[in-house]
Order: sequence, then C-alpha cells, then structure tokens
Amino acid sequence: MQINSLGSVGAVQQAGRTNTVKSPTSTQPAAVGTPTLDQLDFSPEAQQILASQEASGSSGDIRTDKVASIREAIANGTYETPEKLSQALDKLFDSLV
Repeated sequence: MQINSLGSVGAVQQAGRTNTVKSPTSTQPAAVGTPTLDQLDFSPEAQQILASQEASGSSGDIRTDKVASIREAIANGTYETPEKLSQALDKLFDSLV
C-alpha cells in the first residue's frame, strides 16, 4: 500500500489581517510564578447600597429560611416536579402572548 502526500491541505491561509495581542494595562509585568488575582470594583452607587444595608442590619429581602428549604429540595431532587415545570411553562407562554 502506498500513501501519497496531499500537500498543504491543512494549511491555514490568512485573509489579509493579522491578529494582535494587546498588552496588559499594567506598567509592570507580573513576576514569573506569581499568580494573577481577580479584582472586583463596586460602583459608588453599589457601595452606597451595601453601606445602607450594613447600617440597617438588613441583607435585602432575602428570606434565608426559604432559601435553605429550596436548596435542600434541590439537593434531594424533589424541587423540580412536573407540576412546577408545567406552571412555569404556562407563565412563560402567558408572558409571551
């Protein structure tokens, strides 16, 4: 059996553009072996909301007892029932009409 080369069938041809990699905005390169850390910045509005919630001792309108019971039902596999899915689909279809 003889197999002949197919030439450059797998070669990729560029369409007149080049890919460039943007350098990070930091002026100092990260040291080798130093892990990069993610950063989260809150807007001033979000900071005010968080401060007011902390001052009032409120965590918003989160009902921790309800959240705990739903988490338990999900873990047990009893949260998604055919009746609940049917109700959800009915509400979805009603909102689309």
